Amino acid sequence: MDPYSWQKVDQKYGVIVAGAIVYYNDLMYKNATLEKLFSKKSLKRCINLDEAIYWMQTINEFS
Repeated sequence: MDPYSWQKVDQKYGVIVAGAIVYYNDLMYKNATLEKLFSKKSLKRCINLDEAIYWMQTINEFS
């Protein structure tokens, strides 16, 4: 999903507290870095889905 769509969902429902982006190559990492710069929510760049899931389960926003 593109970042603008996530922003629209968050504005309408207020359900997004954090996000994890799994990247598989340098270009995706650079795109994730740009998204992280503009995000007002916690955003982590992850190298695989397991890392993303673990991070989401342990972040402070859900405590």
